[in-house]
Amino acid sequence: MNTKKNYYYPLVIMGILFFVFGVMTWASAILIPYFKVGLELSNTQAALVAVASFISYFIFSIPASSFLNVVGYKKGLIIGLFVMSVGALLFIPAALSRQYTIFLIAIFVISIGMVLLQTAANPYVTIIGPRESTAQRMGFMGMANRLGGVLTQLIFSSILLSDAGDISSRLNIASPGEKELILTEYLSKVINPYIFLALFFVIVAVLIYFSNIPNLKDEEENKITEGTERKSILSFPYLVLGVIALFLDGSISVAVNNSILYGDALGIPFTISRHFSTYALTFTLIGFFGNTILIPKYLTQQKAVILCAFTGFILTLFSFFTDGVVSVWFLLAQAFLSAFTWGSIWGLAIRNIGKYTKLGSALLLMTLISYAIAPVIFGKIIDLNPMNPNLAVLMLVPTYAYLFYYGKKGYRVEYWKKRG
Repeated sequence: MNTKKNYYYPLVIMGILFFVFGVMTWASAILIPYFKVGLELSNTQAALVAVASFISYFIFSIPASSFLNVVGYKKGLIIGLFVMSVGALLFIPAALSRQYTIFLIAIFVISIGMVLLQTAANPYVTIIGPRESTAQRMGFMGMANRLGGVLTQLIFSSILLSDAGDISSRLNIASPGEKELILTEYLSKVINPYIFLALFFVIVAVLIYFSNIPNLKDEEENKITEGTERKSILSFPYLVLGVIALFLDGSISVAVNNSILYGDALGIPFTISRHFSTYALTFTLIGFFGNTILIPKYLTQQKAVILCAFTGFILTLFSFFTDGVVSVWFLLAQAFLSAFTWGSIWGLAIRNIGKYTKLGSALLLMTLISYAIAPVIFGKIIDLNPMNPNLAVLMLVPTYAYLFYYGKKGYRVEYWKKRG
C-alpha cells in the first residue's frame, strides 16, 4: 500500500459512520430499561433488545461481505443507511400499538443496515495503514463511536428515563384504565427521537453519495500469504483463536452496558442509575484516547491485551465482593479496558492473512453476536439470584482468562500442528 496517499478524508467519513454506530448501539442500551418499564418486562425479556440488535451480525456478516463485493463500498454504505432509516421509522407504529414484537422487528431492521456499514467500515480502517497501528486507527474510530454514544446517552436518557422511577411508582398503584394511559403516554416519548434519527441517517447517506470515497484495495489481498499458501480461512489458528477472543470480549461491553439493570438489581434508584451508561461511555472514550497515544508507540497490541485481561480480572473480583454503587463503579471501570482490547485483538487476528482479509473481517464482525447472547445470560443470572445479583459479574472471569491466554500465546499460533 502506498502510505504516502492522503487517507484523511475517507477516515473522516469512516469516523462519521462509527459515530452512527455509537448512536445506535447506545440507544439500544437505553431502550432496555425503557422497555422494561414501559412494556412491563423482566430483565430477560428486556434483554431481547440486544438479541434483535446483534443477531444480524452473525446471520448477515458474510452475505454482506459478498453484497459489498457486488455493489461496492459507496453504494453499500448508502443502502445500509437507508435500511436503518426505515427501521427507525418503524418505531412509530410500534410505539402507537405498544407491541414489543414490532419494536424488536424495527431494531432488527436497523441492525441489518448496521451490518452493511460495519462490514465495509471495519476492514477499510484495518487496511488503510500499517497493521501494527490497527489498534491506533481503531482507537480514533472508537472515540468517534463513543462520542456518538455519549451524546445519545445524555439526550436519550433525559428523554426516556428521567421519569422512569416515577412511572414505575405510579404503575404500582394505578387502576387498569389509568395504567393503559400511563404506558401509552410513556411509550410515545420514543417516537420523535427515532424520527430525528431516520432523518439523520438520510442526511449522512446524501453526504456519502456526494463524497469521493476510494474503493481501497489491500495490496495483500491478491498475494499469497507469507510462507506456504493456506487452504482456507480456518488454516490461520491465530485468526480462529482471535475470533473466540473477540466473541468473549463482547461480554465485557455487555456487562458494562447493562449497568443500569445491574444497579436496579442492587437497589440503586433510577435517578442515580440512569447516569451509569454515560459514565461507562466516558471511561471508554478516555480509554480510546489513551489507546491512540499508547499503541503502538509505547504499548504493543499483544501487551495491551495481557495487561487489560489481568486488570479486568481484578476489577471483576472487586465488583463481586462489594455492594451498591461501589460494585457498579468497579464494573464501569472495565469500560476503560474494553477500549484497548477490541482494536488490539482485531489487529492481532487479522494480520498477514492476505486474500482472506475481507472474509476474516466478516468472521470477526460475526462475533458481535455475543452482544445478543451475553445480555440474556447477564439478565438471567440477575433474575435467578435477586438476593445476590453480584453473581452476574462472574461471567467475566472466563473472558479475562481466555484474553490473557490469547495475548500471551494464542496470537502466536501460526499453524495447528508443528511443521517438520
